[in-house]
Amino acid sequence: AAAGLGVLRASVACGGRGADVDQHGDRCHQRTTAASSRHGELSVFVLLMAPEEAEFFAGRLGIGEQYRVVTSEAGLRDAVENGAVRLISFCQELIVPPPILLGLKGQCFNFHPGPPELPGRHPALRALEGRSTTFGVTFHTMAEKVDTGPIHAVRRFALQVPSSIHEIEILAYRASLELVA
Repeated sequence: AAAGLGVLRASVACGGRGADVDQHGDRCHQRTTAASSRHGELSVFVLLMAPEEAEFFAGRLGIGEQYRVVTSEAGLRDAVENGAVRLISFCQELIVPPPILLGLKGQCFNFHPGPPELPGRHPALRALEGRSTTFGVTFHTMAEKVDTGPIHAVRRFALQVPSSIHEIEILAYRASLELVA
């Protein structure tokens, strides 16, 4: 299985009870929290992605109907207020505000459409402006500071010079899917 999928599956296998997954996805440790003792709300995932992508992720992870798709900050806030526990963000420009991130009791993962050295928004633009000959995507656990959480997988690829932002973004999207497929 792909590195990203292995980490996500290990996290799901831990039951969503505030599970910690090591960087290789092969161990989990339960954290005791007030939320972890209440059954039911623990398996609610927030999938920050397009509905079609959410269907794909839910199928790959085997989480059935235990997820909610959101595409906005307002949707994230509402999901947290209504008991969502964990988050998976896939190639999104929306940066999850720390209060929302801290409101989620389980792990939160991000598929960043750029390499670790280009955190934050618009990594393809910055790669193009810097005349990069390589690019990549990063799968990591989310942290309060954007794109600084523990990295689980990076997939790098060569860029043809000159490239366009659109071309780089398509290559990054495909590479991100390869981490899940």
